[in-house]
Amino acid sequence: MCLFRAKRETKFCEAGSYSAHADCERLTYPYPSLVSICIAQQNEYGVKLLLNSASGFALASLSNYFMYSPIIQQLIEKLMLLPSVGPKTAEQYAFSLKELDAKELQALAEAIKSLEKLTRCALCGKIPARQKEVKGVGLICEICADEKRERSILMVIESEPALESIEKTARYQGLYFILGEANEKNIKRLLQRLQTTHYSLQTPKELILAFDVTPQQELSIFEIKQAIKHAGFADLTISRLGRGLPTGADLRYADTATILGALDHREKL
Repeated sequence: MCLFRAKRETKFCEAGSYSAHADCERLTYPYPSLVSICIAQQNEYGVKLLLNSASGFALASLSNYFMYSPIIQQLIEKLMLLPSVGPKTAEQYAFSLKELDAKELQALAEAIKSLEKLTRCALCGKIPARQKEVKGVGLICEICADEKRERSILMVIESEPALESIEKTARYQGLYFILGEANEKNIKRLLQRLQTTHYSLQTPKELILAFDVTPQQELSIFEIKQAIKHAGFADLTISRLGRGLPTGADLRYADTATILGALDHREKL
């Protein structure tokens, strides 16, 4: 059995010899014992260290890693599923968790398990603080249920933390739609939301694209505009937050004054 890297993913294959793949040959030569352990354990964490880290760091980290108990190894791997958590941070978190007493660990485990019970608003995708059952729609959040909100304006936003940043300004009074990643599936969800007219909703007159100011999000804005154009929403005004947000800014961490300026100076697209 050997290892190879394809499309930035570490995978296992049944090729007869490691020499069939350049990455396998490169890895097996300097670290034959460590790689054989990774292969034997089908251990993607260890392989990723060898593939993606500087050789010295990889060797030290992986050597330490295999000194840990299987429980600690598994916890490190699962913690690395979190955004921005690398091997060393995951290792630190794992041993910090080990220091908690049994009651604290149980409470943490129950809090994580309870995430399975959370539902999302049928209209905007927000996790409701308070929810309301609407016939023909489903459970909706407190924002979509608020009849005082301006229903002719819909703000498309990437994530719930970004939504909360907008809400803290108390300036925006329209509705939201949490898009997530701007892929084909989610853009289709957005088009379906634009066509939703039940429960005191109307086709929005303005769509605000409230994304971070990055090259990737500029591409997302372009794709959304094209999809809306092809869907025939001719009377819909599409705008974006003003350039109060600097290029590369993360909306979740913007201060209130910056967000207020961006809202007041949003521009048409």
